[in-house]
Amino acid sequence: MRNYSTVTNLGLVYTEGLENPSGIQEEAFLIPLSYLKTEAKPLADGLTAESLVTITTSHTLLPGKSPIPCTPMFEKSGSEFESVGEIGSALMDGKVTFFVPELSAKSLGSIVILKNFRGLVLFRRPGQTTGFWQVGSKGMPAKTQKITGGFGTGTGEVGHKLELKATDVSAAYEYTGELPVAAAN
Repeated sequence: MRNYSTVTNLGLVYTEGLENPSGIQEEAFLIPLSYLKTEAKPLADGLTAESLVTITTSHTLLPGKSPIPCTPMFEKSGSEFESVGEIGSALMDGKVTFFVPELSAKSLGSIVILKNFRGLVLFRRPGQTTGFWQVGSKGMPAKTQKITGGFGTGTGEVGHKLELKATDVSAAYEYTGELPVAAAN
């Protein structure tokens, strides 16, 4: 159990003129738990609010494994969060939705595997060029909640929507490490 009484800079502030775009970029990565060799984590004894949710080192993957790329459509993808649980023992539900406007044998085969996904989700906000936001952790992984899709009707939409959710201490983590790569051995 963490003791937050030592955190020195609490505050919910908005700086006028600061860029604060909505949505997520058209690039994301899924990392199944079974791919992880080591998981990077925030500092256990962080003294600032930021340190509680910032991961500054890099995850490493098992040999031969790499993150699963996802190319979601900006206009139909995003992330939301909400608190869940009782007062005094609340957690956060971090949710990510990806709409990928394509159906092929490769995408349908990937859905066969991802329908039971448990792991980490990395994505960027518009304008972000380094680091990622991460939903899920090894102890509290992101899980597939729902997959919908189809071939459309008439001029309707073709593709699939993947919805993932992780219940954790934080809705998301700022991951400033490198995109994980396979370990040498």
